Amino acid sequence: MGEDASGVELVCKLHTRFGEIDPDGHNCFGCNLQHEVDRVAMFLESSTAVNNADQFATSYIMNLYLLGERILEIMRIIGLPRLYKRDVFEVFWLVKLWANFFKHPKAFVLVHHPLYFVEKVVPQTAYKLEDYLIIDDKFVKKYYSGEDANKYQYLFDNFRQNPKVCVRFPELIGLTERFCTATEVFIETIISNQVYLEILSDIGTLRDYFTSPDSDDVVFS
Repeated sequence: MGEDASGVELVCKLHTRFGEIDPDGHNCFGCNLQHEVDRVAMFLESSTAVNNADQFATSYIMNLYLLGERILEIMRIIGLPRLYKRDVFEVFWLVKLWANFFKHPKAFVLVHHPLYFVEKVVPQTAYKLEDYLIIDDKFVKKYYSGEDANKYQYLFDNFRQNPKVCVRFPELIGLTERFCTATEVFIETIISNQVYLEILSDIGTLRDYFTSPDSDDVVFS
């Protein structure tokens, strides 16, 4: 998650570039991103015994969401246009929409024992899903992208007392690859743009950080 194709940790590139701008200062953005990268890595290392599709996919996507939200916030800070590399960065919003589904289930709370499976891990043909309402990428994009009375009414009408609902999570390896690619492009976009670097350096750097009495207690990756 935290390394690019050359094996160099992506977030370390941010630390290095900000250090070049202000050698005596500490910039918060690299550390905040690294914290979330480490969270994802620790989840994967500790989840080898999880064999429940719902539990694993929900927890994993939520961990990606925590990292993605920080990336999206930095995009807002530097004013990166929403349409810039939309095909690459769209995965951040997809993860956010799945997180919306987990956090704000709306009428999904009315569903009776839905099926859960991860795309390509358990093929759809393993189930007879012709009569099922499928919750997938397309569904969360349409119904969990914001508040809308008509959308909520549809969910209420179709989830209420419904024993035939299936949650089809995205294929997680492909999702992870897209997320990693988007993260790499995001970081490379920052470190190659002097304006973005200066904006983030100005608002995110604590001056004379390494000369403070407590600086020896801080560990950097």
